[in-house]
Amino acid sequence: MALGLIIPTMDSRSYLDRHVQGLLPWMDLVQEIIVVDSQSTDGSPEFLKETLGHRNLRVVQHPPGLYASWNYGIAQLQTDFFIMSTTGDTITREGVVRLMDCASQERLDVVLGKPIFEDIRGRKKKYVWPLDDILEDHRRTGPHVAFSGLEAIVHAIGRPNSALLGSSASNLYHTEFFRNRPFPLDWGVAGDGGWVWQHAVEARWGAIPGTHSKFLIHPPQSRREDLKPKLQQRADWTLRESVPRWISSGIISKDQLEAIEFEKLAACLTEYLDAKEDLDAIRKAGVPWVFSPAAWKKRIKRRRAFSALRAAREKSLVSLRSIDSRDAD
Repeated sequence: MALGLIIPTMDSRSYLDRHVQGLLPWMDLVQEIIVVDSQSTDGSPEFLKETLGHRNLRVVQHPPGLYASWNYGIAQLQTDFFIMSTTGDTITREGVVRLMDCASQERLDVVLGKPIFEDIRGRKKKYVWPLDDILEDHRRTGPHVAFSGLEAIVHAIGRPNSALLGSSASNLYHTEFFRNRPFPLDWGVAGDGGWVWQHAVEARWGAIPGTHSKFLIHPPQSRREDLKPKLQQRADWTLRESVPRWISSGIISKDQLEAIEFEKLAACLTEYLDAKEDLDAIRKAGVPWVFSPAAWKKRIKRRRAFSALRAAREKSLVSLRSIDSRDAD
């Protein structure tokens, strides 16, 4: 199993000492490194080339643009799998080996890992996203879990504010799969989230328990124009565009969706996102929302909508497990 590494850089030198120290312990596992540099003027690509000293490291230039650079790096790779090693983020050798073992044994397209989140002062932050639910749902103590794309999207719907992919520097991706399904460029800094609503059901998924990596919370390096979505994007809108494509391609069937009450789940998603959008609009109005009776009402509505969404998600998962159990028999 050939492993590739993509390192996007854009004047990233101040974070690269930490970054390289996290890479060196497992460089012998890597067959190819692509450094995608976006017009750095601080010597970032030269530093990586010198300190990593890898026999098969190439520096390629690409105009600034977060996910456009990612896609360009993926297009250059010749390896079977890759890790997107984003600036300042690190993963242990054990974590890399476990990701690779999971992908190889289960023949997967995406393997998720959960990092520890730290700011630049080393203070830990706690975030919850669908991976936590997946690992809790499987309650496995083994080295990894594997699950279907349909299960992945149900979990993603259950936490629509959190990207299912989490931190790409903690994950392992199948190169050809992502080359054929590039990250969208119109979701601002949430392109990995947008990718899930477009392609999650098409993938074979896995995850490893435990924490084997660190995600560095630092000021964005993207250009200002890349930080905001080019168009208003919502999970439910993209999902409803994707479902007919999934059905027509035979990836899922209408019967499968009906069996897990997908329409109800999607309706709950829309209700929650509408409520969240209403509350966000009031919060941006200028008056502190805690003094606004309307904001409190919207907040209660959002909370209830989220509870309904989680209940619908749980019901869908129970039905999905029942279907999987019958198929196994």
